[in-house]
Amino acid sequence: MQRGQPEVFFITPNQNLVTSTGVINLEFGIKNFNIAPAGQMACDSGHHHLLINVPLPI
Repeated sequence: MQRGQPEVFFITPNQNLVTSTGVINLEFGIKNFNIAPAGQMACDSGHHHLLINVPLPI
């Protein structure tokens, strides 16, 4: 793993996307961090959750 501040960001869609179908493709980018499958314990890594149009879990 590289040194530096961890970053997670969207590669796609871009910020100005307009869609008439309601379908989008999502691509995440990461820097200075590792992604592990949910439920798998790994040093210096984690996983993500993407919630769209739903309440945040408590």
